[in-house]
Amino acid sequence: MYSAKNILLSLALTLVSCGPTNTSGSKTADAGTQNDGAPPPIDALPRIGSATYYGIEGNENSHAMYVAPNGEIVAGTFVNTSGYQGTTNGTQPQFVGGQGGDYLIARFSEDLSRIENATYFGGSTREILRTITHGRDDGSPIVANWSGGGWPTTAGAAFTTHSGADDFAVARISPNLTSTIGASYWGGTADEQLGGACTSPANGDIYLVGEHLLGADPTFAVPGHDQTKGGGTDAIALRFNADLTSLLSATLKGLGSEANSGRSGEPGEEAFAGCIVEPSGDAVFIFGRPRGTLGDKSLATAGAYQTIPANTNDPVICKYNAQLTQELACTHLGISNPHSTFSQYWKPNAMLVHPNGDLYVVQTLNAGVDWIHPTSGAYSEVRGGGQDIAITRFSADLSQVVASTFIGDAGDETASEITLRADGNIIIGGSSTGPFPTTSNALYPNASGAGQEGILFVMNPELTDITDATYFGPGSTNVRHVAIHPNGFLYVAGTGVDGLPATDNGAQPIYGGGTSDMYIARISPFLDAVDID
Repeated sequence: MYSAKNILLSLALTLVSCGPTNTSGSKTADAGTQNDGAPPPIDALPRIGSATYYGIEGNENSHAMYVAPNGEIVAGTFVNTSGYQGTTNGTQPQFVGGQGGDYLIARFSEDLSRIENATYFGGSTREILRTITHGRDDGSPIVANWSGGGWPTTAGAAFTTHSGADDFAVARISPNLTSTIGASYWGGTADEQLGGACTSPANGDIYLVGEHLLGADPTFAVPGHDQTKGGGTDAIALRFNADLTSLLSATLKGLGSEANSGRSGEPGEEAFAGCIVEPSGDAVFIFGRPRGTLGDKSLATAGAYQTIPANTNDPVICKYNAQLTQELACTHLGISNPHSTFSQYWKPNAMLVHPNGDLYVVQTLNAGVDWIHPTSGAYSEVRGGGQDIAITRFSADLSQVVASTFIGDAGDETASEITLRADGNIIIGGSSTGPFPTTSNALYPNASGAGQEGILFVMNPELTDITDATYFGPGSTNVRHVAIHPNGFLYVAGTGVDGLPATDNGAQPIYGGGTSDMYIARISPFLDAVDID
């Protein structure tokens, strides 16, 4: 009934009630039963290990959640007011605000019963939220965005001066949130807009990716694959050391910027929007896109899966060495169905590097847009309607699409994040307006009727089967972040409203009010009920 890895994982849980995992490739999971063959007791379904709100009379949306090396849960949001729990001893105990607000980062105990510490972080002027990631070496939060000035840089940082209308802005905060290790700008006289950030699990190097807009060419005193601006807007990737005292390398990507392209000076509009570093730290995958002017001009490398763009808005996925001095591969991904309302902020919803080196890219597709070629035998080879989720698995060298599938029904489905379960299956969180194909062992098998609701589902690595799937609510909510803890539980975070199943032992068991609260829960990685007695 279970693979060996599933059995080991279930033993690590605290009396988890598990349904069977079906990896046969069928599209329908087996009927839900307890692992002793007996039906589950009624009072055990649904049950969540622990859960908490975090919010006050405002609008708190989860922007980050991860498991720190010491087992604590770190979560972050963006706020526009003061008065949050736990911030007294933070590196920035007071709300500074500005036009955009501040980050709010909190550390929770493993059982979500305590807020260990929290801090605000931000500048006094306009800030555009982008991402909160973490330094894999010690779990220190990395906050990154673009800023119009007022970012609280630190002495000895790589760049302490704001240079243009909008600059990249990044900071690393100590694991206990009581001090700022480093905080830096990067920018030229023109606008720079951040798309995403990621960190190396090998040495803690920090990568920033985004776009360099019209204006003076950037100058670099560091190595990089390509540092000649092609014209228009170019994609850009930067690598800082872990304490943000040095810019180590930088590269551009854009039409006319490749020395051997023969198109020098031809304007284009390219941007990088997200990145992820291989577990070994040897390479970084970067997701990007052109915007409106690509035509038949390729950004791909020879031997890539798709060397010729199918339309003007094809996404691109590129792979660089860790030093950003070599472009190892770059491929387009798309079919001839252009996106008529392309957003400059469009990005991948999530990426994951599998232990075998393959890259999973998860996207949310707008209605009527097909950006992937589903593979034969995939879970779904056709669109469901409305917004759909698309999952693509590339080979490590980006020369093949190993598997690709649509996920969706008649309503709107969105994806937010992906993580890896111990048995090699992948877990994806998102939302759906319904109906969504839950499995019989689901924690919440049915929608509550509240409109958009959170969803969680597990797929086999081949993307042919959904083995576990549940709604997660109830209420108008979503699941934005998912992470597996060494204790075996799945932690999920999202945007929550009053009525979600917060537990009595949660750090904030009562909804804080306003439009929404950040919400964190600990559940079974099999998406079924947890016996916590």
